[in-house]
Amino acid sequence: MSRTRIRRKVTQLITTKAMIITTDILAERFEEYNKLYFDDELPTPDFFLLKSYSKLGLFRFIEIPSRRKIKYVKILISCYYDWTEEQLRSVLVHEMIHYYVERNYFHNGQPQHGELFTNKMNELNEKYDLNIAVVTDIDKLKVAKGAPILPRIVSFFTTLR
Repeated sequence: MSRTRIRRKVTQLITTKAMIITTDILAERFEEYNKLYFDDELPTPDFFLLKSYSKLGLFRFIEIPSRRKIKYVKILISCYYDWTEEQLRSVLVHEMIHYYVERNYFHNGQPQHGELFTNKMNELNEKYDLNIAVVTDIDKLKVAKGAPILPRIVSFFTTLR
């Protein structure tokens, strides 16, 4: 059996029917979560799909330091995984917490997941019974149908050293 056929078989075994992530879905969920968890305080950012297996989400912004203001914001979410609603909510709200902290405290000198971040994360987890975490175990996520298998195999073998 050729390598291509083996890879195709392995891919078929570990993938499931994918939840199709689109930027429109991200915008809808952002609007919903912004009202529920942030009192509709966060302006809507731009959304992008991230083709990454190791980074589930990213918050990026451009700032105007002299005015202590954020000029442009984007949130990127990985389309590599077959997300459940709960997993997507957890990752998106995680990125929204970064947005909230940066918008309200503007470079507070803390690390990305510092005290302000973890306090807000814990507050939302307790108040709304959420499962937001600083780090998500990617081994518990299902790879989306059509996502390349190679990065997972390389990652597995590099951890065996």
